[in-house]
Amino acid sequence: MDASWAGSYDNLTDLKTHSALAVEGSFTRIIDESKIKTVPITDFEFTVDEVIHDPAGTLKEGTRITVRQTGGSVDGVLHQISDDPLFKISENAVLFLKEPEPGLFYVIGGPSGRFEVINGRVTPFDADGTKFEGTLEDFIAAVKGS
Repeated sequence: MDASWAGSYDNLTDLKTHSALAVEGSFTRIIDESKIKTVPITDFEFTVDEVIHDPAGTLKEGTRITVRQTGGSVDGVLHQISDDPLFKISENAVLFLKEPEPGLFYVIGGPSGRFEVINGRVTPFDADGTKFEGTLEDFIAAVKGS
């Protein structure tokens, strides 16, 4: 599947400005797979290890949230967006999120609001998005300073 993103972000200031939250943690399980009309969606449980940006003060470390992503299995066939593949269980990430309804979140800008964390280092998931390479601590400081 392909998608056209309504918003794409190429810097931390815009990501932070347009998101309700920025969190670091990992995907712990699939909660549900369903469809909205004919579009498959998957709801993932994400355990928050670090709250990076939360102006409303709604989250604490250890909180488990539901992150919805377009894509999923339909009749045994995996459907996912080419530049924003489905999250993987145990994947560690930093996510910039919106909350369209209480308790349900989605990543803003698709892949541009998603960062991989591997061995304590953060890299953008989207090669055309925000440029950053460094430690998680450096990333958190950059977001807080933006």
